[in-house]
Amino acid sequence: MSLPTPQNDLVRGALGTIATLGESERYWRINAYDALWEGLHYDGRPSFWDTSVPLRERAPCVQSFLARTAGRRLASMVFGDRSWPTFGLAPKAYGPVLEGPSADALLELVEEIIESAALRVRARDYILQGLKSGSVCAVVCLRDGLPALDFLPAKWCTPDLAADGAVRSVVVQWQTMAVENGRTVQYVHRREINGAEDKTYAPTLNEGKPIDWSKVSVTASFPLEFCPVVWTKNGADCTEPGAIDGYPLAHGLEDEILALDLALSQGHRNALYNGEPQMIRTGVDADAGALQMGPAGRTASPESAFSWLNPSLQAIKGWASGGSSSATKKAPGTIWNLPTGGDAKLLESTGSGMQIISTNTAALRRSILDAIGVVIADPDSLGKGDLSSKALHLMHAPMLDVADNLREEYGRALVRVLDAMLRLCATKAAREGGVLLASWEAALPALDGRTRTRTDGRATWLPVPLKLTWGEYFEPSWSDVTAAVTAARTGVEGGVISRAQAVRMIAPVVGVSDVDEELEAVASDASASASAMRNTLFSLDAPPSAESPAAEATETGDG
Repeated sequence: MSLPTPQNDLVRGALGTIATLGESERYWRINAYDALWEGLHYDGRPSFWDTSVPLRERAPCVQSFLARTAGRRLASMVFGDRSWPTFGLAPKAYGPVLEGPSADALLELVEEIIESAALRVRARDYILQGLKSGSVCAVVCLRDGLPALDFLPAKWCTPDLAADGAVRSVVVQWQTMAVENGRTVQYVHRREINGAEDKTYAPTLNEGKPIDWSKVSVTASFPLEFCPVVWTKNGADCTEPGAIDGYPLAHGLEDEILALDLALSQGHRNALYNGEPQMIRTGVDADAGALQMGPAGRTASPESAFSWLNPSLQAIKGWASGGSSSATKKAPGTIWNLPTGGDAKLLESTGSGMQIISTNTAALRRSILDAIGVVIADPDSLGKGDLSSKALHLMHAPMLDVADNLREEYGRALVRVLDAMLRLCATKAAREGGVLLASWEAALPALDGRTRTRTDGRATWLPVPLKLTWGEYFEPSWSDVTAAVTAARTGVEGGVISRAQAVRMIAPVVGVSDVDEELEAVASDASASASAMRNTLFSLDAPPSAESPAAEATETGDG
């Protein structure tokens, strides 16, 4: 048992205040990662230029935003325009077989939903939410007759998850501040979404005790036929059983990111010091020396440039004492008068300190990127010219492994979002209000077939068996295409491989999606070429007709 101390009392008081505000430890943990992602985790720290506190306790003046930058690279690699997946239907799935016109109509509706809801952009937002906070809460809805995808901050949400990860219900609770009668008060807001309704409660004053929401009036309520919420845990395979949250991208790297930002700030300060070298004079009397020099120029005020906010520089320039600066004006037309034996020099550092800082910065940056498995190559180090796809794959191998896992995880989430949107299009509310998509009515029979009635009378939705085919991470270079075509041609002409195998071999390089269709096109082109060749040869070998110019010339000559 710990002894009562002022520090323990302070901690208990802070925890009590947090509990009073209704914000849990989970909320503050996710909020801390959100702040780290957005660069707000230094709020409340003294300025980097405040020399009254130790350097390590100050807020850095330069931030790397390395977690956010790496997250955007991963999001672009997973759901970028080049790597965006194509959608098909699995050949085998539980429920009615989708094939023929019904399958085509359903896939056409899927493509129209993707365009209408801007899912290519929203999917990147989806993965960024997970990489930032560790969890994503997405709500599917119909807005003005069109499907839409909204996000709710995960720190506000507490879901009830089924064994397969489906959301049974979610409670959304957040707080706002207001000023009433000259004092600041706090209101708690609450929203509950389940399979029956989406209801919002009236804002309730936080009085420091639990709120009985059964006694709070409901301001809005909308009936639902299913729970339109999709919840995704980032790094779900590493989470504890029963946990509702995953791990953000920067999990466990808070100190390293802080060290990197501090190193970058120290490098910036070093550049400022060396960019404004100090003038020193030797062999001059300290009292009379100022009178021997030329006119003193006006130095910049602290408000004129951010670099002069450094208290150390202020002390050098005379601001700290409030007096005017005695810095000598430096200009080509200014003449300095020094007594005999006097000398003036610009004092600069040798650069060894900056070299140490640069080495430290590079090591920290590499350590963080290696820990999260992201490769951010310097364009200058890549050199010029056309890099082959194989070289890029080898260079980004660790990042591709992370991206493959994210494709599996967030690809599953994307399928759930699309399935929820398709289910939404088949609801009674959608039929009554209408869905403003051209392919909706044609796909309704296929959607109706996905609903089964249980013995208890309740309807069960059979998920649409969507199948994702992912694109390539890197586009092949022209050298890749040339090498692949040359190898295929050599193999066919040498009798090593068949024409069909050659097409399959170069299909990924030249962008062929349907090998059988391409083989038919190649055969058709070969047949047309052979037919044209036969016609040409036949016209050359055939004797001239009586109506041809050659025949007329012969007859005229004989006559």
